[in-house]
Amino acid sequence: MKKILKYPLIFIVVLGVALLSLYLACLFPSDWIKEQLVKSLDVIEENGNYKMIITAFNKPIMFDTYADTMMMNTAYSIDSEQPFYSLLFARSNYVPGVSDKTVTNNATSLQNFPKIMELRRVLQGEKLVAIEYARYWHGYLIFLRPLLTVFTYMQLRVMSFIIHFLLLGILLYQIKKKIGTKYWIAVLFGIIAVDAYLVFICFEETIGMSLIIIESIVLLSGKIKKVAPYFFIIGMLTAFFDLLTVPVAICIFPLLLYVLQENKSFKQLLFSCIKCILLFGIGYLSMWFAKWILVDLIYDGGIIRNSINQILYRTDISNVGIQEGVIQNFRHLGNIVSIFVIALYVINILYIAIKSIKEKKISEENKKNLLILALGLAPIVWYSIIREHSLTHGYFTYRNLIVTCMSAQIVSIHLLDQVVKKNKKEIFTIFVLVNLIVLTLNYML
Repeated sequence: MKKILKYPLIFIVVLGVALLSLYLACLFPSDWIKEQLVKSLDVIEENGNYKMIITAFNKPIMFDTYADTMMMNTAYSIDSEQPFYSLLFARSNYVPGVSDKTVTNNATSLQNFPKIMELRRVLQGEKLVAIEYARYWHGYLIFLRPLLTVFTYMQLRVMSFIIHFLLLGILLYQIKKKIGTKYWIAVLFGIIAVDAYLVFICFEETIGMSLIIIESIVLLSGKIKKVAPYFFIIGMLTAFFDLLTVPVAICIFPLLLYVLQENKSFKQLLFSCIKCILLFGIGYLSMWFAKWILVDLIYDGGIIRNSINQILYRTDISNVGIQEGVIQNFRHLGNIVSIFVIALYVINILYIAIKSIKEKKISEENKKNLLILALGLAPIVWYSIIREHSLTHGYFTYRNLIVTCMSAQIVSIHLLDQVVKKNKKEIFTIFVLVNLIVLTLNYML
């Protein structure tokens, strides 16, 4: 009975904390954040819908700065006189006492999205058509609204930069302490390959990467005694905070570290991974459904119907081919890295297959390696299902491929350990140099 009641109890507690946190963040009037937003307008408008960064090697990297503007607009459009309604509907372009019309955000029509320049008009108190975005949780409001009372947009970006690299340093320390320094190769290769070291430029993308790093730090700390409920909670928090940017990586990244950390049999690890992925998915979907049900039950907002229509549109199996989202995301990853990672996958699988045929069995170690490679394919499965979204938003969803890059690297490290008997340091140095050359060429070509 305790096992049956455990997950509903966790769900109620996490949902309650999430609602309370959002409610508290919506209590203070928007005038408290107006000054900092006004100071930020020039930078926000200069960013535009997309900010393009040209790296030292001339590789262009695009960031969804439009989402930042929408988040700022939503933060200001909160009506503190109706905090519960505001947190559920997450309106933008709304001025209390002025706005009298609200439309539903619809991914199929760009007309139902707030424009960049409309934030200035909202701050000036102009009457615009308000736009609700109720199908997402908008958990970012719990820290964005309080921070905007003190800091401007650019100051928040500087803060994001500091926090991002501080968390990354803590994660690398934990990996060295709990798993082994050699796995830095895999983690750093993945981070550089998907340009994750630059996500502080865009809050939307920072949130997902921060979740990945923080949950991994907590997992490696040794304080998590039961990993399955932890992944259930992570799934709920992903739905609460992440705006559909890197949900696959949020699940699989810590799971890869868990597989490396645990000294268990293949069967035990396989069962744990399946259980964690399922519970993550249940937590993720149940948190989404809870939002829609709350809105429809309390306010009859028609969100369930709208959300189902959006799901059908985002998967769009009739107009978007199964391979199109996959190809688009690998393009954003870069041709050189894509070829390299695919080559590592092929080489690793061939080596394991040949060795298993010779030995007439798959060793326990190589069963674990195959499990790691299988986990790395999760983003490809996601792109094949969520087709339209993966195709349209490939410029940030490609960061899910961090786990594919990591899996290829981890298994390569393991197989090098098996094959190389002498001069291991020299061989690993060569492997690191090959990775550096691949990453450099990926930025140049």
